[in-house]
Amino acid sequence: MARGKGYVTAMTNRVASEDSVTERRRARRFTVDWDVVVRGKDALGANLDEPGNLRDLSSRGAFLSIPAQLKVGMRFELLIRMPLEPERWMSFTAEIVRIDKGLEGAGAATKFLTVRPQLRSSPRAGSGGILEIHRSSSSDESL
Repeated sequence: MARGKGYVTAMTNRVASEDSVTERRRARRFTVDWDVVVRGKDALGANLDEPGNLRDLSSRGAFLSIPAQLKVGMRFELLIRMPLEPERWMSFTAEIVRIDKGLEGAGAATKFLTVRPQLRSSPRAGSGGILEIHRSSSSDESL
């Protein structure tokens, strides 16, 4: 499957050999190319509200590319734009578990600290963008 905005590709666990790294993942991960926003404090303690790119996603964490100064152990809000119309964002509390510096820039491996994300209609700060499910009562249906 071609990689691009909105596409998802499954990644399988690698088999260990002398030349490969053993995968220890507990959840299947998917290669994606989605927008993210990281919100919190950077490595220097300054406010952080930085856009980036999500490279892979699982039920337990994510790997993202972001130009900000991040450090292992840092906790933050991770907003992930889902490829849906109308626009929808998932909001997780996450923690950096590894920083990888390579030829294509730095990447950050994260683990989710929340089991279920909040859904938002916008990545903007504040509770106004949080989506709520409203159940209509029988009296509402008769209107």
